[in-house]
Parts: sequence; C-alpha cells; structure tokens
Amino acid sequence: MPRRSFRLIAPMLFCALSTAAFSCGEKEIPLAFEEIGVWELIQHDVNGETGLSPLEVARQGKFYLLFQRVNTDEENEQVSGTVIAASCIDQMGESNPADLTACEEGWRCDCYDYIFTNNQMTWSYAGGSHGDPSAEAGGGDTDGASGSTVIIAEPYKDIANAFRFKPFPMGLMGCSSESCQYAFQGGRSETKFDETMCKDAC
Repeated sequence: MPRRSFRLIAPMLFCALSTAAFSCGEKEIPLAFEEIGVWELIQHDVNGETGLSPLEVARQGKFYLLFQRVNTDEENEQVSGTVIAASCIDQMGESNPADLTACEEGWRCDCYDYIFTNNQMTWSYAGGSHGDPSAEAGGGDTDGASGSTVIIAEPYKDIANAFRFKPFPMGLMGCSSESCQYAFQGGRSETKFDETMCKDAC
C-alpha cells in the first residue's frame, strides 16, 4: 500500500476499532467524573446532621451503585441512563448503613433513571424489588418532577475516585432527611454487584 494511502486510512481504522468514550471527533461532555460502572458506599450521614462517617464493620461491602449509561446528549452537554442501587437487608427488613447489626437477609434493589450534567445528577424512581423507598420516608428534595431528586456530586477528600452525593432520594439507603449525604468510591469490580442479583430488577 502506498505510504500516502496508509496515512489516510489509518485514522479511519483507529476510529472503527476504538472504544474510547469521546474519541474520533465526538464532543467531550464536561462531567465531574466518569460515572459508568460499580460504586461502593464508604461513608454516610443518613440524617444530614453528623457529617460523613465510615460504615460499621457488619455493613461494609453491602451497599452499591451500578451506573449504566444509555445516551449522550452533546447539544445539552449531558448523559443519561439507569442507576441501580443494591442495599443489604437486615432481620428487621431495613437497609440502613448506620445500623450496627449484621445485614445478611438478602438484597434490596432500587432502580432510577438519571440525567448527569457537570456535577449535578437528577434521579427519577423507575422501579425495584421492594417498592419506592420514598413512599414510607415521605418524599425528598425534588426538582418539581414526580419522584425525582437533584443530587450534587463533589470529590470527597483526597480519596482516589471518591465522590460525595448530596442528598439522596428519601428512604434510599436509609436517607431520612433532605440533608443526607453519602460518599461512594468507584472502580469496583462488577462481580461484586453481580452477587446482589440486582441487575435484573430494572
């Protein structure tokens, strides 16, 4: 193949084979972080009063999020998809990371549609295994749309790939006020989420 022809074809081959999210001329969306994948809860403040604190030992590795991106909207500089929350259930039927007892009675699965712009996410309840967690908790901080919660995500301390989510949908993972906050760390193995059996809940 003549050298000039190769110089013309090589970039096209790269674009055809590349799996990079924003390669080959696509506009980069200015997001605070790459949300796709499995996130594990590392700290919580379910009441929004005490500040973030680590989970009790009995409940570590028992609260996860799985973000599955579906659409990229370059014009509005936002992405959207589904986030599945997996929370352990204790003998009282609760899924609260602030509780002290063991949490080994299976998993609660909650599904939300999300829109992500810059550092702001809007979650809208979309179903799950135990019904809308806000139904018993009494609502939440909404943007006016039925069942939606506006969440601000910010880097958390100097922990790699860790972000604080504030607030959370009322009732989800024990959130009991509009000031509740949670810190998650991304990059977890998807096999951890597979164990929850929550992928088929949405």
